[in-house]
Amino acid sequence: MHYTPTSALTLAADPSITDESIVGRVLGGEKQAYEVIMRRYNERLYKIARTYVKDEDAIEDILQETYVKAYENLGKFEGRSQLSTWLTRILINEALASINKTSKLDAFSDQIVSPDIKKVQSAEHQVIRKNMQEVIEKAIDGLPQKYSSVFVMRELEGMNIREVAHALDISEENVKVRLFRAKKALQEVLRKSMDGMNLYSFGGQRCNRITEQVMNRIGT
Repeated sequence: MHYTPTSALTLAADPSITDESIVGRVLGGEKQAYEVIMRRYNERLYKIARTYVKDEDAIEDILQETYVKAYENLGKFEGRSQLSTWLTRILINEALASINKTSKLDAFSDQIVSPDIKKVQSAEHQVIRKNMQEVIEKAIDGLPQKYSSVFVMRELEGMNIREVAHALDISEENVKVRLFRAKKALQEVLRKSMDGMNLYSFGGQRCNRITEQVMNRIGT
């Protein structure tokens, strides 16, 4: 089956099509089906990666490496955790490896990120940074990484406590503590303003570019 960006997005958004069924198709030789997995989790993984690394080019590299490594090891996915959690663990490992390689960011730094963040050139992000989302995103960026990653996973992506704990390889109690501290650090008005907003959007041309590059790398 040939997957266009539109058809892949449609399948990715269909809750009746399980991750397990898509994995089965890919392992059965239908490489193009892997695009559905990417379309389903591109934005989530982007948001989580952004809590570790702020450089947009580095984030895209991390996403690519995550998907390629996940594809290469897809046969080892045993379903003991959700596919999203498995992908998140790979992403975190890639993000930490990137940090160690470039020495640009301490993974557990308590330093507040400067608001003078590198501007993203895409039209999508230029629009986003003109409205309230800019304020909210910078507030989250200002959290220490160990708090922002938990906050994004739990509050923005809706992962449950157990999933977050498994993804970060920490206890559920530790997740709760970090989440509490993250919420306390953010102003209440910003937390409330977040409802219904699609923060750190990763759609359109950027999503298409990452997906196309990975699909080319895995040889579809």
